[in-house]
This record gives sequence, C-alpha cells and structure tokens, in this order.
Amino acid sequence: MRGLKAFLRRVLGADQEEERLHATFNAVVAKEGCLSGARGAWLDIACRDGVSTARLLHAVAEAASPDHSRAQGPRLVVGVDVSAAYLAKACQRFPCVRADIERADWPFRSGVAGCVVMNQLLEHLKDPFHTLGEADRILRVGGILLLGVPNLAGFVNRLHLLLGRQPPAIHFPGPHVCGFTWGSFLAFLQSNNNFKILRACGACRYPLPPPISEWAGRLVPSCASYMFVIARKVADEIVTA
Repeated sequence: MRGLKAFLRRVLGADQEEERLHATFNAVVAKEGCLSGARGAWLDIACRDGVSTARLLHAVAEAASPDHSRAQGPRLVVGVDVSAAYLAKACQRFPCVRADIERADWPFRSGVAGCVVMNQLLEHLKDPFHTLGEADRILRVGGILLLGVPNLAGFVNRLHLLLGRQPPAIHFPGPHVCGFTWGSFLAFLQSNNNFKILRACGACRYPLPPPISEWAGRLVPSCASYMFVIARKVADEIVTA
C-alpha cells in the first residue's frame, strides 16, 4: 500500500505541488503586466524565507523586459512575516519587518504600498477580514492586490468529501483554518468597492497529473485546486462591516 501511494505521488507530482503553484502564480501575474511602472513599496505578506518573493520579482521583471536590458523591479521591496527564523533568511534578500499581521495593525502608513502580495496566506488566518482591511489601508489608489488561496470546492476536495474524508484544502489537524470556494471568494472581494478585479483564474486540478492538471485548472477554475486573483485599488473609501 505504501508503495502504491509513493508511486501515485510521483505520477501526480505531489512533491512539486508548492513549487508548481507558485510558478503558476508568478506566470499569471507577469503575463497580466499590471505591475509594470508600479509606484510605491512592494510588500510580500508572510514572505517566509523570501525565495518565492524573489522568483516573483524575477518573473515580473523578465516579462517587462525579456532581454533584461531595461528590467527594473519595484522601488522598494519589503518582506513581512511573524517568524524570526524565516526573516533571518529573507532579510538577506531585501528589507524585512516582523509583524503579527492577524492580531495587530500593520506597521506601515496608509497608502504607502503599490503592491501587496498575499499568496497562500488567508487560509491560515482565523481573522482574514482584519488582514484584508489592513492591505486595503496601506495600498495606494491604483495599487495592486495579489491573492492566492486553495479552493475548497476543488475537484480533489470534492472527491474526499464524497468518500466521507476531510478535504486537503482544510485538512484537520492542519495549518488551514479557513476554506474558500471560487464563487464565495470572488463575491467577498467584489463586496469591497475599493477594488476592481482584473483577473481571476484557477490553477491545478488534482488528482490529474501535470501538465494536464494545470490545463484543467485553467479551463474550469471553479474545480481547480487553487484560485489566484489580481485586483486594482480604484478608490479609498472607508469600509464598514
């Protein structure tokens, strides 16, 4: 049985799942081109060791200038995380700030950011409302919000529920405490008139093997394993509950 599981993990590319989803996220953001010429600081919330941040910056710069002759990154990149161990590594790449993003106001002034990245973060939070509210506050009008979350209604999660098992997107016990479906997540984001969604797409459709998985995720995003959203801040009204 263990041998069969190991074989299936190899076929499905399970060990490369995180790397693949970040690569897809980077490609989506770079292709959109919404960050070219962005003004203001670029903040990666829950940046961990900074590797994913650096790869996203490279993808955006390469898309803007494939020959690298005029490739320029944002004016200022700041990594934010609560883990001192992660920040010790990330600060070797760019300035970092340690902050508890869920329980306290962020240590940034309003309107300072031109881009806020929160990829694979919201599902770990008990209070995503505060975190998204702070992202709204520090983003300037015209700034970009980049989000990525697992899709609770993804095909593989539906299979698990059909079999009476806990779905991987909100595995228990595990680090994920929030679950989002395609429709509910988009409806929630659209309820904030400060933002306009530029692009929403799905990525990966397990248990299909790569690269079929990536193609199927884009084709039917509501059944994809992950959801990516690019939104632009178009107003700066105070949002009330």
